[in-house]
Amino acid sequence: GVLTPQTSTATITWGLQSRVGDVATYRPTGTVTITRTGCTISPATHTLQPTDGILVVDYSGPVTTYRGYGFVNWAISLSCPAIGPGSIPSGSAALYLGGNATYEGQATYAGGTVFVSGGLSSISGSATANGVQFSWNFTRNR
Repeated sequence: GVLTPQTSTATITWGLQSRVGDVATYRPTGTVTITRTGCTISPATHTLQPTDGILVVDYSGPVTTYRGYGFVNWAISLSCPAIGPGSIPSGSAALYLGGNATYEGQATYAGGTVFVSGGLSSISGSATANGVQFSWNFTRNR
């Protein structure tokens, strides 16, 4: 049998960790859920810790920019009838924000320009890095 690709979906609130001059650093809270078609994963949802990602917003230039990444792994039990009976202990890695830029030694950084419309800021984009496809969309809620 063939193991289907994994999909990771995250629900995140980025909380301000620090602000130095015009550069703000945010850390995540929330959850990441993984799925594989035809498989059962337990636990499929994991609670994020602040060390599981970073989002840096730089307000210093004429255009506000961002960079960041998000990654978490945890122990799971995986059951996929297509590859055999029963369940097996496994590990799961969920990349929920990434891209093809490198920053501070992290090779899967996302980056771009912060878009502002109607008083709301948003960060969105997509990239492929090391065969992994990423897409993200974050909107400031105030």
